Amino acid sequence: MPIITSLVHAIIIMAGWSLSLVGVILAMTPGVKNKLKLHMYLELVGGLSMITGAVLGMFISILHAYIAIAAIMLLAMGIGGGMFYTTVKPAAGDNAAAGKKKQFRTMHINGGRLTNIVLLVVIVLGFLSFANLLSI
Repeated sequence: MPIITSLVHAIIIMAGWSLSLVGVILAMTPGVKNKLKLHMYLELVGGLSMITGAVLGMFISILHAYIAIAAIMLLAMGIGGGMFYTTVKPAAGDNAAAGKKKQFRTMHINGGRLTNIVLLVVIVLGFLSFANLLSI
């Protein structure tokens, strides 16, 4: 039974992570129409599925509970930054607004980078715990 639950939650987390990754790649490719909106929705769906996976993982170990909390915080930061970035459109010749826009963008990108680092750690830990389950 624990092997099945760990497989399910690992698959959910991986699917969520890949969705977020696709969103990030889309946001970086030039010439994609509405790429920020696409990126935000992908990140939202990906993030929610990662949180779902982490919540399922809570039943397996307490470590996943902490990871879920970290993922939720980082996701909120990433989405918040992205939303601010899309809503703050600087007026012509308004440098203050342009500065604001840049600031939100870096917050969003850093949030995304942090999320990806945390998720890589989560995936490695997930594989380790899964290998551990298989050896029992």
